[in-house]
Amino acid sequence: MPRAYQISPDHPAVDYLVRLHGDLGGQIDSNRKEAKPLAEAMKHVEAVIKLFDPAYNVSRIAMRRRNRKNKWFPRGTMVRAMFDVLKAAEGPLTTREITVRVLAARRDQPHVCRYPPRGRRHPR
Repeated sequence: MPRAYQISPDHPAVDYLVRLHGDLGGQIDSNRKEAKPLAEAMKHVEAVIKLFDPAYNVSRIAMRRRNRKNKWFPRGTMVRAMFDVLKAAEGPLTTREITVRVLAARRDQPHVCRYPPRGRRHPR
């Protein structure tokens, strides 16, 4: 005989639904064109969470940000490149010098800085 489905606040589906709610909130924030359908989907998820736990406070669920991938520096390569520059340096470097050297090493050619040195301003 099949067992009756029992809804409880301790059900593992609640944790998944909370994560899904946060993901939908992050998608709404990053994609304004589809905000209305995503907001409707979020309301459906809230309703299902309320089925499991009517006392659950859905306003406390934080939106999850989507990290955009950087095509120049895949995950973890920036720190390695920075440490390589610092190891090869003969003395302390400023943040700007580290940046210029990392970009020059990344492009495998001398870096020509497009920005004026500090203290100078663009002519207006």
